[in-house]
Amino acid sequence: MIELLVVLAIIGVLIALLLPAVQAARESARLTECRNHLRQLALGMLNHHQRQGHFPTGGWGMAWPGMPERGFDQRQPGGWVYNLLPDIEAQDLHDLGRGANAGEQCQLSAKRLATPHGLLNCPSRRSAETWPTTERRAHLRQPRGTDPVFEVARADYAGNGGDVYPSAIDGPLTLEEGDSAFHWPNTRAITGLFCVRSQYSLNHVADGASTTYLLGEKYLPPDEYFTGADPGDDESMYNGFCVDTNRFGFEPPLQDTLALRKPQAFGSAHPATCNFALCDGSVQAVDYQIDADIHRAFCNRTDSDPLEP
Repeated sequence: MIELLVVLAIIGVLIALLLPAVQAARESARLTECRNHLRQLALGMLNHHQRQGHFPTGGWGMAWPGMPERGFDQRQPGGWVYNLLPDIEAQDLHDLGRGANAGEQCQLSAKRLATPHGLLNCPSRRSAETWPTTERRAHLRQPRGTDPVFEVARADYAGNGGDVYPSAIDGPLTLEEGDSAFHWPNTRAITGLFCVRSQYSLNHVADGASTTYLLGEKYLPPDEYFTGADPGDDESMYNGFCVDTNRFGFEPPLQDTLALRKPQAFGSAHPATCNFALCDGSVQAVDYQIDADIHRAFCNRTDSDPLEP
């Protein structure tokens, strides 16, 4: 009996020693997969840029889903995730509702809002599934032009909105209002690549493609990965410009932290670094201890600052 207990104790010690190594190996694999997701998204954006002459538009605002018949320019209410779908092998998802009557369009739009895509989720955080909306979202602020939807697809990656946070908007009340330039705020102060009705190209990147963020991981507290309660994670990823799919660099990226809401910040579930895709399509791991001014410089496409991360 004593010998058996000794053997069991030794086995327990070996398991305790081996478990961290196994967990580290799994996280390393997840980190590699996450970086590959960002690389594929960045390459898709560059393909979009080649086809359309600009990066995907930021859309109209959080209350508007994508609409396939309205193209890829300022008339498109959907955000960058929606506009990127043809470039990440999801043309059919992008085109749901094209040519249908109004009732069918609303039904198919709701279907799209609840359809995940494997490239948009970090494996260290959550899988590509649908997650519930909150009561506020479900009953008070349903997206316009769609049937009610109570579970939606969400993204773990965000476009670079710059180093200045603009006011959040729901968007116009009607398509006619949205097509009018008089409805929209002045966006000259925007320093990133995405904002309402944005059509930025590489020509707007004064800093150089290799020193300007295009996309990055978004911050989210672990206790709200699956609830839809965080204000930076309560919309479908196909809606227009909002903090669900766009983040800002006025503070360094953060590691996901329980009970800490930072809906405007970049961040990650990874233990040491946050991943970013640059405008040249490359991917870099950025340390959480990065100097705040350097991080801001990489978020600002207009400052002509050649700082390195």
